[in-house]
Amino acid sequence: MKRTRDGRRVEKELKGRIRGEVFGDVVHRALYSTAACIYRIQPLAVILPRDAEDVVRSVEYARAEGIPLTARGAGTGLAGQTLGTGLILDFSRYMRGLLAVDFEGSRVRVQPGLVLGDLNRVLKGYGKFFPPDPSSGEHCTLGGMIANNASGAHSIRYGATKDYLLDLSLVLSDSRSFWTREAGKRAPDLTGRIREVVRESRTLIEEKAPRSRKNSSGYNLREVLRGEGEIDLNPLLAGSEGTLALVTEAWLRVVDLPAEVGSALLYFADLERATDAVPEISALGPSVLEIMDRSFLDLVREGDRALGEELPPGTRTLLLVEFEGQTPSEIQEKVRRMQERVEKQLGLAFACRCAFDPQEQTRLWAIRKAASPLLNRMEREGEKRPARFIEDVAVEPAQLSRYIQGLHRILEKYQAPGVIFGHAGDGNIHVNPQLDLRCEEGVRRLERIAAETYALAKELKGTLSGEHGDGRLRTSFLKEMYGELCQVFRQVKEAFDPSGILNPGIIVPLSERESLTHHLRFGPGDPVERGEGRFRLGLGASARRIRRPPEKETEMAGTALSQPSLLREIEKCHGCGYCKDQCPLFREVGGEGATPRAKVNLMRELLSGRLGPASLGGSQGLGRAWGTSFEAFPRLRTVAPWKEMKCLNCKRCRQECPLEIDIPRLSLAARGISLSFPRPSGRGPLEAGVEILARRHRPWGSPLADPAFLARTHRALGPLAEAFLGSSLGRRILQGTLGLHRDRILPEVHRNGFPEGREGRGGGEDKIGNWKLEIGNWKSPGEAVGEGRGGEKIGNLPNRKVAYFEGCFARYYSPEIGRVLVELLEQSGCEVIFPPQRCCGLPKLSAGDFYSARADARHNLKFLQEAVDRGYQVVTTCPSCAMALKVEYRELWKTPEADAVARNTVDALEYLLALDGAKLLGEPRRALEGAVAYHASCHLKALGLQGAGLALLQRCPGLSVHPLSDRCCGMAGSFGLSKENFSLSMEIGKPLFQEIRALSPQQVATSCGACQIQIYQGTAVHGVHPVILLHQAYGNAKEKR
Repeated sequence: MKRTRDGRRVEKELKGRIRGEVFGDVVHRALYSTAACIYRIQPLAVILPRDAEDVVRSVEYARAEGIPLTARGAGTGLAGQTLGTGLILDFSRYMRGLLAVDFEGSRVRVQPGLVLGDLNRVLKGYGKFFPPDPSSGEHCTLGGMIANNASGAHSIRYGATKDYLLDLSLVLSDSRSFWTREAGKRAPDLTGRIREVVRESRTLIEEKAPRSRKNSSGYNLREVLRGEGEIDLNPLLAGSEGTLALVTEAWLRVVDLPAEVGSALLYFADLERATDAVPEISALGPSVLEIMDRSFLDLVREGDRALGEELPPGTRTLLLVEFEGQTPSEIQEKVRRMQERVEKQLGLAFACRCAFDPQEQTRLWAIRKAASPLLNRMEREGEKRPARFIEDVAVEPAQLSRYIQGLHRILEKYQAPGVIFGHAGDGNIHVNPQLDLRCEEGVRRLERIAAETYALAKELKGTLSGEHGDGRLRTSFLKEMYGELCQVFRQVKEAFDPSGILNPGIIVPLSERESLTHHLRFGPGDPVERGEGRFRLGLGASARRIRRPPEKETEMAGTALSQPSLLREIEKCHGCGYCKDQCPLFREVGGEGATPRAKVNLMRELLSGRLGPASLGGSQGLGRAWGTSFEAFPRLRTVAPWKEMKCLNCKRCRQECPLEIDIPRLSLAARGISLSFPRPSGRGPLEAGVEILARRHRPWGSPLADPAFLARTHRALGPLAEAFLGSSLGRRILQGTLGLHRDRILPEVHRNGFPEGREGRGGGEDKIGNWKLEIGNWKSPGEAVGEGRGGEKIGNLPNRKVAYFEGCFARYYSPEIGRVLVELLEQSGCEVIFPPQRCCGLPKLSAGDFYSARADARHNLKFLQEAVDRGYQVVTTCPSCAMALKVEYRELWKTPEADAVARNTVDALEYLLALDGAKLLGEPRRALEGAVAYHASCHLKALGLQGAGLALLQRCPGLSVHPLSDRCCGMAGSFGLSKENFSLSMEIGKPLFQEIRALSPQQVATSCGACQIQIYQGTAVHGVHPVILLHQAYGNAKEKR
């Protein structure tokens, strides 16, 4: 270190040297301080290199300044090897290309930031794939896989990443760069020194090397020397965790996809019989051999009754086996031979379930894949949570029984229950003991469990890590494991990295005092973990500075981050990164700041007080009270990558998250707090004045987030509004005042809703009791339409009594949706009523306007609860309204009424599909013509209801239906309306628009009105609600059912 280290100085000095991006601000440093591990270490700065030359210059700078440098891919590593105190090189942003494909040579040339799942999707079209398959394969990068020598469930057949490395392009710490196949010529001093070290230590290397089938611990020195003294650096670099060199490109070997696959599930009465069967099965050449012991099966029986009932009585251990071959008969013969040997000849298994059909294989794998959701359910409950720190020991398969039994004894000794499963064919066992790391005793138990587990692994000649790497978790145990060989590791490290700047402290420790419990993300006394009480006090103390809405002050504690449940959401996230590729913003914007987990990390830093107004450029004298953390939120707009930190509230990340963390809810809570303070300067006086006027009508949030207000205003102004919207001057005025982008195409507002003559102002607030309303011809329970055969069962729906919740789009822009739905329901014998209703509140919620959203929810719940009490089901034609009624209201109002409405709300397409399944919808009366593309909105998918609309449309004769891929249109309600987000929303939707244009459908069928608006904007193809098409085929039947 030559000068005082300062992130901003690094940013300033490096920006002129590289083409990529450099960030030294506190927000980026906070975002890169965690990964999918138990640690938190804040870096000095973050570099996003665009090419190998950027990497070279970054290394030159780091060496000159004496700053450590750590490579990072997707941040999915479990051992803390992608965290560091110096510079973080994030390869995932720009260096993620597939540069060349040589199918004749069965090889590909890639950059380190390319995601494994993306590579295999390309290769699949050519009948090839890259075999190593870690569970994070849809998210992890190839550079990270090389660094950890990653493998997975299929490693018994295909091996690990090291077996597929043909050539690596390296950058050393002295900034030299070369391909490994030319290392002897380009770096003779290095290869000569490695040859010397390995030759001198050959006996020690063989003596200390683990006897396990796979190993990602220490440096792989056994495979460095080939033939007559030839050096191969590839096996050494695989699993070196970025401590020896940086990889900027790689030639990888790829193989043919298997033609046929078959699976079998073997049931055993005890562990010993199962482990005795492992070598017998391995001899037959399986591609997968997984084990699930009694702890796993007990969890399945307790947590998933349906799966548990599939386990025969007396089952204490399972083996899941998969075979590959060229023909079905070949697969069937392999399974038959295994069953004959293991079940009949040796009597080890007492039953076997075979599967050759893909759907049946999925059912077999369901038991193995149940581990993550069930384990994560444990993480959501209680003080103890699964901790990932001894999760990757591997032993010889012959030692499996001894290791698992010993592991059970250790966990029972320290009262740390854990679920045991893993790759039996490789002897690689996964377990995550439950501990409370927020107390000193929990941390002590973690240390003791790790020490005793690794001592057991050493006794059995195993390895500390089969596929995850050492990182910060295991480096301190390497001396105990390898003894004198650790000095050889140090010699290798010094040969590659004499300046010691590449990921220091990993594999080769910096000091003897290093411990796996240093730098814990959550530990004893953590301010987020233990600060709920102070948090509430802080909110109250800062309330004088918060611009409050006209509601009770006491309600503030239930509307934003003061809720303990939100704090628990923040605690739960362990950074696995599974949410990344589901996020439409991340897909378009890229970068760690755009990931959903970044929002949790940022929230944690803000609420802990580590990131506050002072560090964000605010007042230096505010101290560290919890309330001052809130004042940091609005300042994020000026210092953070605010475009990346936005949230569409699409719920996709929650759907993918193993822990079901509601990251959108956290983001919206932060947005609400940000709104509660004066916004940053920069608005013109006209915009500020319009906001003041708008707040007199509704004192909280943006007018764009109130579709009912906008539509009623439009309807009231009539032709004047149309003329204003149709002129360029009017559009510019609206953009400068309301923030509505001048190019946004808006649908026509209908003068009357459905039923005809009904006012669209959400009335009925004065008379709630028995709904004796005098507003248009809304139907009260005593004036319902239809034959009223309430009480009859419809599949899994309780009756045919419907309370229709139409939503703003059907009410103001497309009243035909409600009309045709009611006709379909009437002809099916349903009783339909129209409860008084306001906007569902989701647009306001998405804008951070918790207070107005709660008011709308409260109004709607009063009427809908009365309908539910009288036996009606709430049916809505808008997926976002369904999301609000089924999910958001439960969070906004934690009441029995909200729960009841949520349980009794169904999407209209789901309801119609149930009617059709019960033969109540009737037969189609006419054939349709043409082709439609079917798009399921994000909220529909998040609710798991995307199949109903497609199934109904496919029943319409003559209609050609093309389901679109899983892409977001980018609209996200008011998000895509605003001048700030219009362009971004169109970029997000571009892949969907291209797909629609390629299909050239006559219409796009989607039940989301916002999606219809956006799709028309991007393609000029009109949208249509599926119920309208369904009515064209089924409607106007002569007889009611």
